[in-house]
Amino acid sequence: MIPTFDGQSDPMQFLMSFEATVISGGDDETTLAKSLVMAVKGPSQQWYSSLKAKSIHSWDQLKANLLVDFQGFQPAGLTDIDLFNCKQQIKEPLSQYFKRFIQIKAQIPNIPDEVVIIAAIKGLRVGQCASHLAREKPSTVTELYEVIQKYCKSDDDYRKRIEEENNFRAQIKQNNNFHPPKPNNYERRPFTPHNQVNQIENDNNSTAESDYAHQNQYNQ
Repeated sequence: MIPTFDGQSDPMQFLMSFEATVISGGDDETTLAKSLVMAVKGPSQQWYSSLKAKSIHSWDQLKANLLVDFQGFQPAGLTDIDLFNCKQQIKEPLSQYFKRFIQIKAQIPNIPDEVVIIAAIKGLRVGQCASHLAREKPSTVTELYEVIQKYCKSDDDYRKRIEEENNFRAQIKQNNNFHPPKPNNYERRPFTPHNQVNQIENDNNSTAESDYAHQNQYNQ
């Protein structure tokens, strides 16, 4: 399927995709120029219709005109200034900083290795990695990345151990703060219903009277 362009997106990205699609089908630049009419929509279609007859003589000319007329929709490219502004934040893991740095560097074409190395070192917070790179400055970006990756692994392992230790201490503290209820030494007397109390008292009185009568019998 041929990609479409409505004039509201990056024209360079559209042209790269459009050329790859058409050429992969075995067509040439003449076909590219003729096929563009099927890919433009909305404002870009109006732009195509406004081209003067016989004013376009090649695909490169047509492509250049499209880029000029829709250049406002091209995102501003990054520069080495953006790379130098990439700083490791307080408490930010080294691996996260390194990931951000690589993403920015990838968007800056043809940037010299020397600039990348200086920007990476300046962006690091004070620590073992920064000290190592200051003592032994790498000569290539590949060497720079190898050193930082080693320290990223070490930093991630250290942070993991600290987190596990903090969790262990929190668990110990929670266990120490737990106090089970103390047993109640007061022994409650069993509950005795009122009727049963009266029956017991009557039985006791009857026993006492019987003993008294028996004693008087022998006294007589």
